[in-house]
This record gives sequence, C-alpha cells and structure tokens, in this order.
Amino acid sequence: MSEFNYKRILLVGATSGIGAALADKLILEGAHVIAVGRRQARLDAFVKKYGPERASAAKYDVNDIAGLDAFVDKIINSYEDLDCVILNAGVQSQIKLSRPAEVDLDVFHQEIATNFNRPVDISMKFLPHLSQKPFPTAIVFTGTLLALVPAVTMPAYSASKAALTAFIYALRRQYQGRSTKIIEIWPPVVQTELHDYMGVERGRAMGMPATEFIEKAWDQLTSGSDHVIVGSAGPDDTFNETVARRRQLFDLVIKYHGSEHKRDTEHCDLRIGGCSQCRRAKLSCYGYHDPNQLLIRDETRSTEQKAVARQSRTPVLPVIPQLGWDVRAREIFFSNYVFGLSRSYNALAPLYAQASTSGHLSACVDAVSLALVSFQLSSPGILHLAHEKYVVGIRKVSQAIQNPAVSLSDETFQSVLLLDLYEKMVNRKPQSLASWMTHIRGAMSLVKARGNRNFSSRIACQLTIRLVETAPISYGAANILVPEGLMGLRRYLSPYIDVIKWNFMAIAVDVFNLKSDISSGRISSAEVVERAREADSRLKEFQSTIPLSWKPRCVLHSGTDPRILGLSFDVYPDHFVTQVWNGIRFHRLVMNDIIQTHGLEDPCNSESNTSRDITDMVMQICAAVPQFILPGLWPDNEMPFSLLQRLRCSTLLAPLYIAGLFSNDPFIKNWIIRTLEHIAENANMRVAKDVAILLETMQGTDYWTVYSMSGSYGLAA
Repeated sequence: MSEFNYKRILLVGATSGIGAALADKLILEGAHVIAVGRRQARLDAFVKKYGPERASAAKYDVNDIAGLDAFVDKIINSYEDLDCVILNAGVQSQIKLSRPAEVDLDVFHQEIATNFNRPVDISMKFLPHLSQKPFPTAIVFTGTLLALVPAVTMPAYSASKAALTAFIYALRRQYQGRSTKIIEIWPPVVQTELHDYMGVERGRAMGMPATEFIEKAWDQLTSGSDHVIVGSAGPDDTFNETVARRRQLFDLVIKYHGSEHKRDTEHCDLRIGGCSQCRRAKLSCYGYHDPNQLLIRDETRSTEQKAVARQSRTPVLPVIPQLGWDVRAREIFFSNYVFGLSRSYNALAPLYAQASTSGHLSACVDAVSLALVSFQLSSPGILHLAHEKYVVGIRKVSQAIQNPAVSLSDETFQSVLLLDLYEKMVNRKPQSLASWMTHIRGAMSLVKARGNRNFSSRIACQLTIRLVETAPISYGAANILVPEGLMGLRRYLSPYIDVIKWNFMAIAVDVFNLKSDISSGRISSAEVVERAREADSRLKEFQSTIPLSWKPRCVLHSGTDPRILGLSFDVYPDHFVTQVWNGIRFHRLVMNDIIQTHGLEDPCNSESNTSRDITDMVMQICAAVPQFILPGLWPDNEMPFSLLQRLRCSTLLAPLYIAGLFSNDPFIKNWIIRTLEHIAENANMRVAKDVAILLETMQGTDYWTVYSMSGSYGLAA
C-alpha cells in the first residue's frame, strides 16, 4: 500500500519540467491535481488534457508577495479537501563571483528569494490549514543535491537550496508526531527549462529525462520516505553516507542540547513567550510564533543602517564546550546497551564503578562504546577512534595478565569479554579467525586458570555464564567444533541454572557442532539428516515448554499499513523474549534447510510437512517486526528510530534474511526487503540495506554470514 496516497494536491510550478511530469504521474495514480503556474495557456491546456474531474488550475506567480494571501484564501475556500501542497517552482543561473563588478546583486537576491523565501512564505500560509485536517496531509519541497555539495558556478542557487534544506530539517522536527508530513525531494540534473540560460537546445538535453526521474522518485515517495534522493553529487556511497550522517548528527544535537519540545497543538495553550504546559514540565520552550511573523522579508536596508550606527564591536559569545566522543559514547553504551538492550552485562556496572579510569577495564569500555556508536551512526571517523582505544585496551589487558595480582581478577576477565564484544561489533567475517576467536580463546584460558574463582561470587558466576553462552556461537560461526572443555563447563553449571535461554543454547550447541561437521565433511548425508531431524525435533518440543508469560499478544489491524504484513502482528513481553523466540525459529529454519538439502534421496523426507513448518516460522518472524518499528507502540519507538530502537532492530536482520531466503511467496519476500529498507533508512543502518540487497539479488549468501554481518551476539540482548 502506498504511503503517498493524497487525493487533492496543489502543485506549484506544474506547467513544465519536473512539475509537469509529476502532475501527469499524480493524475495517473488517481489524484486530483490543482496546477499552479504563471502561464495561463499552459494551465488551460493541462485542464483540457485531463478534464475538470481530475485537474484544475490557478494562475499565480510565487514572487507576487502582495497577492499571496488572496491566492491562499482562494485555494482553501475552493478545495476543503486539500491534503497536499507541492512547492516546485525555482530559478537557476550561473554567476561569476570572481568578477564582482559584473555581478548583478538584484538578480542574485531575487534568485535566492524565489528559491528560498517564497517556499517558506507559501508553506507558512498553508501549514495552519493542513495541520488542522482530521486526515493525513503533507507539504513537499523540491530541493536539490546541490544543497549538500554546492555547484561552484551557481552560488545563489546552491545557497538558496541549502537554506531551504536547513529550514525543512527544522520544520520536519517541529512537526514530528503531527498528521502533516514534511517531505523533501532532491533531484539530480533533469532535462527541464531550468537550464535554458545555457541555451534551449543544450540546456534541455542535460541530465535525466523528467519522466524517468519521477518514476525513481515515486518509488521512494510511496515507500514512505520523507527525504527522496535520486542520484548523487559525487560517488554514490560517499554522498549517501554524508546525507545520512548529517541527519543523524542533527538528531544527536537535538537530543544532547535539550531541544526536545514536542508540543501537541491540541494540548498547548500557544502562549507567546512560552506555553504553560512546558513551564510546568520545566522544559525549554520559546513560545508560540504567529506564522505571519515567520515570513522572510528583505531587511537589507535596515541591516545596513544598523551596522553603520553601531559604534562598538559586538561582544564575542562564549564558546559552549562540547563533550568528547569517548564521553558521549560511554554514556550511550551504558544507557542503551548495558541497561537497555543487553541482559548479559549485569556484572559490568559494579566492576566499572570500582575500576581505575586509566586501567584496562576502562580502556576496553571506551573501545566497545565507540564501536557501538560507530555502528549506530555508520561513522568511519568514530570507528577509527574505537580502533585506537581497542589497541590501548589490548596493550593494557596484556600488561594486566602479566601481573599476578590482577591477572585472574574479575576485572581482567570482564575486560577480555569486552574485547571479544568489540570484535563481534566490528569484525563481521568469522572466517578471519585471528581476530574472531582470539579473545574467546583468551577467555577460555582465563577460566581454566581461575579454577574455583569462576564460581566464588555472584559477579564471577555471571561472567562465567556469559562466556559459556556466547563462546559456542563464536565457534559455530567459524565452523569449529565446540571444545570439550567448554561443554564440560556447561554440564557443571546446568544443574544450577534453569532459564529459557540457557536451555535453548544447549540445543544450539548441537546445531553449531553439526554445522562444523558438515563444513569439514566428517559425516555422511544420511547422518546429517538424522542429526538435523533430531535437533529440529528437540527445538520444536522445547517451544512447547515455553511458559505462557513468554507468549506474544496478537494485535489485530484493520488498516493498510505497509509496515504490517497481513491483518495482525505480535507484541512480546520485551525485546529479549522476541530475540529468543526468533533464535529458535532461526535454528529450526536452518535445520529444515539442511534436511531438504541433504535428504533429497530420503523416502522418509516429507517435503509438505517441512514446507508447512517453514511457512509458519516465516510468518511468525514477520509478525514480530512491527512492534519494533511502529512509532509509539513501545516507549522508545520514534521516527527516525531512537538509539535503543536501532539496537532492537539489529536483532531482526538475520531472522528476516533467513525468512526471506526460505519463503516461496514473492509478496512476503518483497515485504521483507521493503521492511529492511525501511529499517535502513529510519535507523541509519547501512547493514540493513546490505542485507536487503543480498535478499533482493539472491546472491546465495549463507545465513550464518548474514548473522555475523549484523553483529552476531555483539548486538543482541
């Protein structure tokens, strides 16, 4: 279902180029378009082409400031069901700043006014009307890739569009949670009249055909994107990463500087100077502003007079100190990972509270914290900082191990586990054994040397259990048999531990060993099938023993939200329970795949039963997704996704991939791909996009590889 299904659309700049192509597309999709332009003949031709049932027109020049109020009143009074305004008009010229004497400043400022001031004016006039509607509405701005990377020959155009993008960022944030969606479109060079200053023949032959651009932009509009980007200014990867990082930084700055004023117009008393609701809640609030006061006017002359009159220098404002990334990353790590996502790091906080700030545990915490943030922000720069801290952590842990006084301490054990956590977050290739397995093997050596100290306190037991739960995953992903020493430690602890995840991992160990045996060719196909059937049977039986408190609540949905597959979705007690359920389904799908692959000649192999089981598990995985991505369903669910929400979504990537890989239903597979793309966009999660591409192109990538790509147990509860 399209997320761009507005029915009565005002399109400013509809008579040529991108606007004309977009108008054609909108009418083709069933909308009624109100075309706005300066040329009456073209407007009449547009209405005649489609008829008054699907098209109407209004003549207006965006630079007619005096006539703006009358134009807006006419549209509002004539079209009560108006639900979308698209602002597409603009001008462009080349200006040689290197020859200042030849620069026509009037033309320069007029270009900026047309491209920036006028869209702001018009949007401020229509927004009060749109935001009061009882149905979803939208306002759409046409920007440009040059808003991020300016064209050296087009300074006025680039600057005006950069200003427009900054305005849209602020507007979108202030309207977050309301029924009016703020959308920006960045086209590449498109074959339009915009480039006529180069000569009509040459200018209109430049770039992508307008209809081709509209088709590419339409896919993003209908998928729900609020920032539609077609093409790039420079290398695609670099450009797209820069766009994503800019938006992520914008969100981070808002969070860190307290600008979290989420005012609902139904509850805000709109007092000038600061609303009463925010004052009572002790929130920063700058009060209600009349939209008319936000219109941009030419203040050049007034500014010149003030500058001449000013006799004293303006005092320099004090610089606000910024916290370093290591400090911010540490706070994010503890608040969102240790106390948010994870259920396995209860020992870290008390150990860290007693540790030296210059010791090995602190260094390892810094490395992991920065690695987590680099993943969250897709930031190579922060990843470089993380690697530097990681090297420091390794050096300090090595020194601690050589010191008899601290070598066998809980602090050292925890530090080694953190180094392994870093590797799982950063190194997504388990076959790189040197780094993937180094710290797990180091931890195993420590356990052996510590002896009874592994069970001497609550913290020591927690650390040992953490190793026993995660080490088999490392061995399995690397196609290595789980060592007997680790199995013996598990058998020793099992009588004292009776929790669902621990019992599930006992079966998972057998799955990992089967994976290793298949990879090495140590067993026959018949034995492979027998062991896979046994493991699947145990997993199925284990599912039936899970208590009712762990079962999901089914939520019926009668709408057409594309983020929900079918008419219902499941809500689990928390993300940890969801992860365990999906872990069971993941392993069962793996076993069923092995049975189908190696049991082709087996007469006992019931393809219908296997296919039915696969279909059920695929649907259950898909039903677990909406609870993580629908805004407001959980306290931390936001748009774009919150930090904790991103971590929760990272646990969905491998299950979604294997579900899409094994589903025979093209509709379900396409839904999974679109969902991964939705997560990638709203969580700024590049790996989600990579997984979507793997699924869409059907490259046959092994599901265990995708599990490692998505962070393994490094990004799990």
